[in-house]
Amino acid sequence: MTPEHILGLAADATSDDITAAYERKVREYQVDPTAPDDVRALAAERLAALGAARDSLLSRQNSAPASGLSRREWLWMGAGVAIAVLVIALIAVFTRDATPQTGLVAIDRPAPDLTLETLDGGTIRLADLRGKIVLVNFWATWCEPCKVETPDLVAASDEFRDRGLVIVGINLTDQDKSMDEIRKFVQRYQITYPIALDRDQEAQRAFAMFAIPVSYFIDSSGRIRYTRTTVVTRTDIEHVLQELTP
Repeated sequence: MTPEHILGLAADATSDDITAAYERKVREYQVDPTAPDDVRALAAERLAALGAARDSLLSRQNSAPASGLSRREWLWMGAGVAIAVLVIALIAVFTRDATPQTGLVAIDRPAPDLTLETLDGGTIRLADLRGKIVLVNFWATWCEPCKVETPDLVAASDEFRDRGLVIVGINLTDQDKSMDEIRKFVQRYQITYPIALDRDQEAQRAFAMFAIPVSYFIDSSGRIRYTRTTVVTRTDIEHVLQELTP
């Protein structure tokens, strides 16, 4: 992903735009210190990526930092990114290794047993998918990286269905524009996998989800084995499928 994509900016963004987007995104990735290791690892990874994206864009413009922030505030921001990188390294020591070739974070904790309404008027229960490899992907119509990853999700769902893969897209319905926009998104990208509606943040709380896009890979016994923040690719999906297939 480009620095613009990471910060959700247009190519002609000004220094002030870059700073404002960085500060807004940083607030999204503040997580409870008691959150699961994978959640803290993902947050730390994203904070480091946000800092790198901001620095790259400001450097590209060859401009001074935005005047809205004092030197002390910029130093604090830089320190926060450095701490984020350190947290990633420390978590890697005490948890399973991340998969270097894909950027996946390997974990092992039970998947929540959720029953959610689906866009077509039915329901879906995660526990009923035991025996399958399940990819749970959180998304919303306003999420630009979600638009980038959706074609790969659709292709993987069709290609790997016979190998036991089930993809479930969980829409942040409480934050999205309207049901009509959700249906238009599904039609535009010709999504064939089930879309669950998280109307009251039940799924977001159950997964300790704090920002999108994010994907969770659940093995056939019902345990979350990998997470992927930001855009998930067909390569990611195929790699995990190979890892988790008995």
